[in-house]
Amino acid sequence: MTYQVLIADDDPSLRLLVSTTLEDDGVTLVQARDGAQALAVARSVIMLTAHARESDRQACLEAGARAFLSKPFSPLQLLHIVDELLLTQAPAPSTVIRALAATSHLLE
Repeated sequence: MTYQVLIADDDPSLRLLVSTTLEDDGVTLVQARDGAQALAVARSVIMLTAHARESDRQACLEAGARAFLSKPFSPLQLLHIVDELLLTQAPAPSTVIRALAATSHLLE
C-alpha cells in the first residue's frame, strides 16, 4: 500500500528536513505552507512545534492532533510515531493521509 504524507509548516527548511526523513518508495510526499491547508485534507495530525510546555501539548491534542513532537526533534522519533499511527489506524478507502502541522496555525 502506498501512503500519502502531507507536510505542513511555514518554514521551507523544516519541510525539506521532514521530507528527507520520510522519503520512501511507499510514500508520496505533499507539502503545504500552513496548518490550515493541511487540516483541509488530513486524517492524522502529528504536531511538530517549538512550543514544548504541557499546556501546548494538551492544546494540540484537544485540537485534534494524534501525536505531539517538540522541536528540536529526532528524525528517528518522528519515524517511530508515523509507524505507530499507521499500525493503529484503519486505512482510508484510497490512501491514508498523515500531516505535520505547525501549532501556531492551528491554535490561532
